[in-house]
Amino acid sequence: METTMMYVFDKPLTCEECTRRMTQIYHEQLLPMQNLCRSRGITFRLCGSMIHVATAHESWYVCMHVRTGRLMLLHRSLCRPHESKTPHYHEQACRSDSLTELLSYIIDHEDLRMAEADEAARRQMRRVQRQREQQTRLQQRRRLARLLSRLEAREGEEAPVLAPAV
Repeated sequence: METTMMYVFDKPLTCEECTRRMTQIYHEQLLPMQNLCRSRGITFRLCGSMIHVATAHESWYVCMHVRTGRLMLLHRSLCRPHESKTPHYHEQACRSDSLTELLSYIIDHEDLRMAEADEAARRQMRRVQRQREQQTRLQQRRRLARLLSRLEAREGEEAPVLAPAV
């Protein structure tokens, strides 16, 4: 097995140490993870010293925190870039010794993001509806102004003579 170095928080960590510990945790907690993931359509797989978790809208890595040895999350934000030592991923402030706790955090995080996206979509829909209403009112005012200007222009003209009824 090739030894590579992973840098988390500027401290080198050998992949052999992390891989051994992560593999042990992964196999110990596999069954509860499978049950939780199956019900939510989440996929996960062991990738050496990390576990990759993919939800419908987000991507995560579970890895070892160098200083504490606890599990931590790296989150790929698809909509907002963050400064990070790991490209496209940023650290979440969640630490645990249990993969199921981290999966619960991931599920809650995704639910919150989807609720925010739904709220943003509702706000956008209301904004578009208000703009359409304003546009309609503006068009009505313009039509009324054109009609009034035509009527004012006709006031200066002579009124047509009506023929007497026979």
